[in-house]
Amino acid sequence: MAQRNQGLARDNNLSEPLDDGQAITNLAGAGVDQDLFIFINNLNNTSELIWDPNALQASITTSSNSAANKRFLFGQEVPFTFTTNDVITNVTVRNNLDVDSDGEYTDSPHATDDTKYYVVDLALGQGSFRNQRAFGLATTENGTPITIPTAWRTRFVVLTRSDAVTQDNIVRIATPEIQNSAANNGGDIGAASSFSYSIGENFNAAFETIESNVDIANFKRVQKYSETASVASDRDIKLEGSIRSGDPDGANDAASKLNRDTYPTAPGVYITDPFSDITDIEATRAFSTSANPWSEATGKLTTPSEQVNIGNLLFADGIEVDGLTITTASGNVKDSGEFTHKLGVNIDGVEYFLCLGPA
Repeated sequence: MAQRNQGLARDNNLSEPLDDGQAITNLAGAGVDQDLFIFINNLNNTSELIWDPNALQASITTSSNSAANKRFLFGQEVPFTFTTNDVITNVTVRNNLDVDSDGEYTDSPHATDDTKYYVVDLALGQGSFRNQRAFGLATTENGTPITIPTAWRTRFVVLTRSDAVTQDNIVRIATPEIQNSAANNGGDIGAASSFSYSIGENFNAAFETIESNVDIANFKRVQKYSETASVASDRDIKLEGSIRSGDPDGANDAASKLNRDTYPTAPGVYITDPFSDITDIEATRAFSTSANPWSEATGKLTTPSEQVNIGNLLFADGIEVDGLTITTASGNVKDSGEFTHKLGVNIDGVEYFLCLGPA
């Protein structure tokens, strides 16, 4: 059996174990065999990205210099890690993406293209919510995007990228022996004249830190609101107390700023019209605003609304009714010393009486 730092054991007649992974683990330490598996056949590693013409807001769009039909604009919530000058080894155009039980496509492709392309003109933050990505294809690195063929524009386009890992890729992980610093350049010629970075002596610790940062970023990306994504939610919100709208930037420090027509980005709690255009949402403040349906006048509350719903209504200081001319009176009230008449009202189908007396 192979033993660490000793090779093959002599008392085992130098026989090679059948489990290569176990042998490597014995010789080099636990986990090394898994590290090596990552690089097995890595020159043939590929990944696929599918452009779906039916995806939300997907389209064939213009290039960065407004040339028509130059870039694939991927649908919303289609994440990918393609970067500039990534190598596309194959483009397959399909009429559908139906697969059988083995995961193989059931129909022949509409067209295939084995031309070596490069990802160019990559753009992030596209679309109305700024959560879409787009790129074009060129036959040379940093080249001019090709015009996307007409046959591709209405079909599924499967882009196969080469994910080969070369020695050069691995060498670039380590800190360069010579930093591109101002001293090595012969002087400081500006911010773009130098760079420096260090992943440290312990690659495992550095990668764990990176992975932790990515996990935290992904969590915050999902949980926190973003200016580049919709903040709509169908979650039920239950309040067991009061709710208060904060205004740390003083956006509502004047009554005139409560008008959304003049200040559409003023913060607050709004009641919105769900059927209004998403780019021009109709909304009115729920409270603390001159846009409330009730307004205070001298000694009274008024509203222009034709339909008024009242929950628990309390007249703490009594209520006074003016302008009544009694033509016919009937009935009486229990306390004739204070009230002389009663006035019938109907609230939600229930008849109530207001007891009236002289002011």
